[in-house]
Amino acid sequence: MNDIIRDALHGIPTNRESNQASLQNIPTAELLECQFNGLMTDLISAVQGVALTLAKLHREKADWSSASESVVDRLRNKLQSWVEEIQGLSRGRYERAIGSDKIQQLASFVDRAIDYSREEGVASLLQGDASPGNFFWDPIQGITMIDYGGLTRSMDASGRPIGPAEMDAAGFHERPEVQGEFWKAYKAHGIPINEGLVRLFKTRTQLSRLWAAVDNQSASRDEHKAVQLSEKVKFEWERLVSISPEKIQPWRVLVVANSSGPVTLFMVQPEDEAKMASSGHGQAKVVCIPSRGDDPSALLYHVAKVHQPGDYSLPIPDNQNASPFNLVIGHSRYSSTAASLIRERWYPTAKLALITHTSALRKSDVAWKWYGQTRELGYVEAARLAMLNERILPKADLAVGVGPVLTTEAREREWMGQYNRPRANMMGPRFHELVPGVRTGDACAQQRQPNDLFRTGMPILEISSMTARRGMSL
Repeated sequence: MNDIIRDALHGIPTNRESNQASLQNIPTAELLECQFNGLMTDLISAVQGVALTLAKLHREKADWSSASESVVDRLRNKLQSWVEEIQGLSRGRYERAIGSDKIQQLASFVDRAIDYSREEGVASLLQGDASPGNFFWDPIQGITMIDYGGLTRSMDASGRPIGPAEMDAAGFHERPEVQGEFWKAYKAHGIPINEGLVRLFKTRTQLSRLWAAVDNQSASRDEHKAVQLSEKVKFEWERLVSISPEKIQPWRVLVVANSSGPVTLFMVQPEDEAKMASSGHGQAKVVCIPSRGDDPSALLYHVAKVHQPGDYSLPIPDNQNASPFNLVIGHSRYSSTAASLIRERWYPTAKLALITHTSALRKSDVAWKWYGQTRELGYVEAARLAMLNERILPKADLAVGVGPVLTTEAREREWMGQYNRPRANMMGPRFHELVPGVRTGDACAQQRQPNDLFRTGMPILEISSMTARRGMSL
């Protein structure tokens, strides 16, 4: 690939002979360094072209949905079968190649990669074998892909993408400097990438390389190549270790709220600042919008529509950190519209979760004054809020209902607005029933005394007056 890039990459001067003549008087060491730097510059340019080509392929359907879980499950099962063989039939070869202590370490690497890959990936069309050798650069035609048989396997019967984009992106396995440039160019397109799945596919690729190196070492009878083959095994093992960190980065969550709660991140400044300051927020960072005396929900939406995250000291997506947040959460009618817009404008690679904690239509039947001064105005406002949910819930990745009734409400509102679903996610969001809980404390120390009365007829319960009106007595 280096030869192809050196001769065909766009940007190499056409007068190479004159350039070569001008380099005759340069010392050999400097000349080699100069040629290496020039080649690396050209190689990085080609790598960026490959990244842009893959990004274009992965965005072919305009919107994203979840990849088929069966694709990733097959890979998990394959990795586990490899580990079982290494620990069983092939244990002797691997003990001689890497040592018995590293076999258990290898198994833990694979287990960790599987554990960190539980989140769904992005459904995309795939090249299927995105190694550098399957891409060619031409100064006129640009990037050409070959050996893309995996493209057909990344679609279902209706032509809908089901392949995880992480499979292609993780297949690019070169020196760290080149990998960094690849990821920088790829993430610039805002494609949401699941880091856990990337690690899983990288583990698959690197484990297969280690497998091949151990096989070559075991099959070789050439004593002159023994050292070279041993170094190859050591090199592949170290690369496997490098992609298997001890810890995975925790999820970064942005909670959008119209007022202070126990844990919030982005909200309107409450009137009682002392209350907010005294509230415990744990490890959450609280970012407040100065209150203007307006409706907090309307102010949140205005900020999401007009401003940028940097205006409020929130992280800005860039080449180094394309996904500052993994999840954006909106709370019912109070902040769901703002959260949806923040995900769309500020953090497009994040997942969106919307919580439903009330049914405006059901509530307006018994508490219309909550929404308007008259029953008619209350119904009109409740209908507006219901239609608002119908517009934004289909855009969510996860719809959460507080209890079974409100989970059903979320399903109904999402179904009524299903025409708002993204094209690539015609099945709509997933639903989760949130079961409210309580904080447990010490048991009540007060005990009932023997002479305490049962206060069945106490006035506060109005039982006496109720029975008197009906001619009854207790």
